[in-house]
Amino acid sequence: MSTKGTQKTCKKGHRYSKNSDCPTCPICEEERRPEDGLLSLIVAPARRALERENIKTVADLSKWTEREISNLHGMGPSTIPKLKKILQDNGLSFKSSVTGYCIKFKTLKDINIDTLVEAIRDGVEHTNKKTINMATTNLKDGDLCKVIAGTHKGKSGLVQDIKTSKTGHITITVSQKNGVRFKTLGKNAEVTKDE
Repeated sequence: MSTKGTQKTCKKGHRYSKNSDCPTCPICEEERRPEDGLLSLIVAPARRALERENIKTVADLSKWTEREISNLHGMGPSTIPKLKKILQDNGLSFKSSVTGYCIKFKTLKDINIDTLVEAIRDGVEHTNKKTINMATTNLKDGDLCKVIAGTHKGKSGLVQDIKTSKTGHITITVSQKNGVRFKTLGKNAEVTKDE
């Protein structure tokens, strides 16, 4: 057992150390790792993200766009290439997205009507999913916000230090009334009028 970090004990009595305030016991996580299948091939945070969305098989994963999966909390930068390889090894791929189609259209003569119809259909399905919080673009330093998802769900405070991570996610620091600060994804917060 490593001596770095804070010593913790989980509900099952496992002793472990953590450098973060994450409440997840690594020993419990390893015990619940499946022995086979898609979820056995990826790290615990990514596995929990897929489990939250009820994605249990490679076929389930192929029904999602790469962007939708990338936006899930727990998906690190090394996970997407691994998932692409798993899909490819099974003769599958991520679902196409409107953005992917639009990039392919260089000129009007390149547009195939069937492809365009499919792109529009995918776009409507994509915008109907609750994977994008449009309030993210409205967050500004000093705004009062409430966290609506993720580890800090239910907490509120002032938005500070808005940044874009290496993976393209918007991250914010939230400063609570009691002075405690925490980081979260911008998509997990919404602007509020009062605490």
